[in-house]
Amino acid sequence: MARNPLHALLSALGLSSGVKLRGKRPPAAVGATDDPHRLLGASLGPDGSVEGDVARTAAAVACLLLLQTPLHDPQFVRARAWLKAHEHDALAGFVLGLCAGLESGEPLTPGPTWLPLGVRGPEGRLLHQLLTQAA
Repeated sequence: MARNPLHALLSALGLSSGVKLRGKRPPAAVGATDDPHRLLGASLGPDGSVEGDVARTAAAVACLLLLQTPLHDPQFVRARAWLKAHEHDALAGFVLGLCAGLESGEPLTPGPTWLPLGVRGPEGRLLHQLLTQAA
C-alpha cells in the first residue's frame, strides 16, 4: 500500500495531520498502560532523576516501590541517591522516608498522603493509576 503523500510531507516537516496513522501511537501513550517498568526506565536518566525534577523523580520512586522493585535495583539506587541530594524538598523527604521504612521492615501503606506525589508528568499519572489499583 502506497504511503499517503500528504502524510509523507507532514512527516518530513515534523508535523502531523491529526489523522490517526495505522500502527502509530503517540510517544506519551507508550508504556503507561503497557509496561510501567518501561515507562519508568525511559523517564529516569543516568543521574537517577527525571529531567532534574524532584516531584517527577519522587513519583517515579514511589511507583518503583509500588511495583515491588528490589531496593538494590541499579535504577532504584540511582534515583534514591539523587533524591537524597535533594532531601530538603518535602516530596523527596517523604519518599526517602518511605524507603527507609521499607528497609526497616515497615509495610508499605499507600494512602491519601501519597497524592501530592502524583501532581506532575507521566510518572504522576502512573502513580495515580497504581494507587487506584492498590485501593
